[in-house]
Amino acid sequence: MRFLRLAALPLLAAAALSTTPRAGEAQIAFGVHAPMATSIGGGDDLQDAAFGIGGRIGLRPPFFPLSVWGTVDWFFPGGEDTSYQNYALDANLLLPVPLLQPYVTGGYVARRFDDGMEGGSDTHHGWSAGLGVNFDFIVSAYLEARREFIGGDDDAIVGDDDQWLVRLGLIF
Repeated sequence: MRFLRLAALPLLAAAALSTTPRAGEAQIAFGVHAPMATSIGGGDDLQDAAFGIGGRIGLRPPFFPLSVWGTVDWFFPGGEDTSYQNYALDANLLLPVPLLQPYVTGGYVARRFDDGMEGGSDTHHGWSAGLGVNFDFIVSAYLEARREFIGGDDDAIVGDDDQWLVRLGLIF
């Protein structure tokens, strides 16, 4: 009898994992999104940089609630010859909720700003944490809110050291 209980454990585990979101789906996914940075400072050069476009690529193993995503966001600063980007490598842990698929996210973030002058490019590193939700009704979409923590009290950091970033996107 004990052997039958032990033999049933892998079957129960497989059944439990198969009811988690995204069970059995493709392992590599691509996405596009519209990010909004809610607390960009930095003066005139970043005045119009609150909205942007972005893309992501992810690894979503079947039967496992953890996925890994690489993401880039391009913002559109108002200054001449300026550019502003965010790069992130995140892990998303899906929570087992039917229909809506909420997740917790966190990882590494790099913020890059180029003011268009020779040698005027700065990259700062930090980490992020946030929450999101996947919608899989007619299309596969997601909404995510995250807080980015860029280190220290460095006056050279563009914008605020810490900022909120909201993304609304589609997954293919």
